[in-house]
Order: sequence, then C-alpha cells, then structure tokens
Amino acid sequence: MRARVDRCLRLRQVDKGREQGLTVPGFVVSIAISFIKGTVKSRAGFSLKDISPIKRVDMCFIPALFVAGKDDDFILPKHSEAIHAR
Repeated sequence: MRARVDRCLRLRQVDKGREQGLTVPGFVVSIAISFIKGTVKSRAGFSLKDISPIKRVDMCFIPALFVAGKDDDFILPKHSEAIHAR
C-alpha cells in the first residue's frame, strides 16, 4: 500500500509539471527520486518510505497549526484534516 501511495504522489508531481509545460522522461524522474532517497538515507539516516506523519501525530505534544489551501490540488486539505482529526 505504501509503495502505491508513494508512486501515486510521484506521478502527481510529474503530471503537475507536465501541466505547466515541463516534460521530463519517466526514467529521469526515477533516477532523481532514487538519488534523493539515497541522499536522505545516507545523510539523515532514515528512509523516505518510513515517513508517515499520520502514524506519529498521536506522539506529538507540541501545538501545531495546520494550514491548507482550498484550491491546492497537490496537497489536499483532507490530508491536514485527517492529521488534525487523529
């Protein structure tokens, strides 16, 4: 499931770029994502696959302000609402 969500997010990023007139071959996107994942793993010591804010929000004790753009079609308001509800 996680891999599918990660893939969907990457595909949305590529689609948004294409809508704005940017054309990048899929293999270039895959190479860039692999590079970013490797860099985060080596420098920060964790995998991007392990990041899941909604799974850890119940451990937070510091107040947070959630802001979502009504017309943002990339990070949807429902994502912030789900984290807030949890």
